[in-house]
Order: sequence, then structure tokens, then C-alpha cells
Amino acid sequence: MKRTFVLLFGSLFFYGCNSNSELTLIPAEYTQNDLPLCESEPCPIINISYLIAEGNREVASKINDEIEQYIVSSLNIGEDSDNVAENMEVAANQFVMAFKNDKSEFNFNADYEASLEIAKIFENNRLISLELKSYMYTGGAHGYGAINFKNLDKKTGEELDAEDVFKDLNALKMLVETKFREKNNIPKDAPINSTGFWFENDEFYLTTNIGFLEEGIVVLYNVYDIASYADGPKELFLSWAEISEQLSKAYFE
Repeated sequence: MKRTFVLLFGSLFFYGCNSNSELTLIPAEYTQNDLPLCESEPCPIINISYLIAEGNREVASKINDEIEQYIVSSLNIGEDSDNVAENMEVAANQFVMAFKNDKSEFNFNADYEASLEIAKIFENNRLISLELKSYMYTGGAHGYGAINFKNLDKKTGEELDAEDVFKDLNALKMLVETKFREKNNIPKDAPINSTGFWFENDEFYLTTNIGFLEEGIVVLYNVYDIASYADGPKELFLSWAEISEQLSKAYFE
């Protein structure tokens, strides 16, 4: 009985420490060489650099789910939304099989490629901002690269929306549009598409693709969001001083 109590107490003590321990992000790698399918046959290039959250079990689990869902969705090159993989390994296998099937059907020589890189770019006592870079090549004249951001609540592990971290999105939109026009030489009173951009209905919109940095925020429109592939992504940087009045006190004291 005494031994049972000691073991139970030890388990509860370990669980309590694990549940309340500081959240950490551990770098990890995954490539095509980790797949048994690729041990004896040529495979497309798969390079995934990602993060594994450790610490509070519930929070870490949610953050890891967010990261894995991004990886899975990035590797999904099919149009069947009902056939989304349940985890990273299954998604990687599906990517390899899609390559093999396409290569057999269309008889091309180029290799497919999936390169993903996830990194922490900012952290304070309430949130973590992740940068998620991807490059996919599945045939054609060129591949497609993108950078996206995820802002996560450190206390819950949930992904934060722009409404959570900014007090007034309309005011932020006006500020970003002013910076956008200045950077791209668009006169204040001219239509936003007057120099060749693709804003729907010729109306500027604030992207939700916003990341936090040590010096401020980055607002990023990826290729094809508002301009052609040749024009590349459009990025804006705003300092803390410029956006201080728009930040939510819940996440930025």
C-alpha cells in the first residue's frame, strides 16, 4: 500500500511539473530518407525543418498539432479534400506516391520537391510568433514558394487571429496602406491598382499574414496574392513605435 502511494504521488508530482513547466521549442528534421518507401527506390526531395513544443502537455500538444497540420496541408498536392493525411509521415508518403504516379503517367524527368522550414521569430510572455517557409515543385516552369506566419497563445496553445493581437484593425489597415503606397510609389489619391497590383475591386485590404519580430511587425503578401509571380511577394515592416497604439494590452503590456 505504501509503495502504491509513493508511485502514485510520484506520478502526480511528475505530471504536475510537466503540466506547468516552461514551454520550449525543440528543432527537428524530417526528410525522404526517413521513409521506408525511399530506402530502395528514388524519391522526390523532402526537407522539413520544424519545431516540437515541450512543457505544459495540453499547450504543447495544441502547438504541435498546429505545426503538423501546416506540414500536412503543405504536402497535400491533390484536390481531394477528403483524403487529407492524418499526420506528417502519411502526408510524406502520399507526396512520394503522387510523384511516382505522375512520373509513370506523364514520363517526365524532373524531381518533385517539398522544402518546409518552421522557425520561431518572436516570443514574449504571452505569445510566440512562427515563420513558416515553404517551397514546392511539382512540375512546370517553376516551383512555388511562400512565407506564412502563425501567432500562438503561450497559455492555451491556440492560434491567434489579428483581432486578438490588435485593438483596431481599421486603423492598422489605414497605417499599412499608407506604408504600402509610399513603398510602391502609388499616389495617395490614385487607385490602389493604378501601378499594376491585383487588389480585388481595386480596394486595398489588410492581409492576415502578419508576423512579429524583435523590432516590430512584418506584413506579407505572397506571390499571386496581389501581384504576378514575376513581381514577387510584397513585404512591409512597421516598427513597434508605429504600431504601439494598435497593440492589444492582453498580449503586449
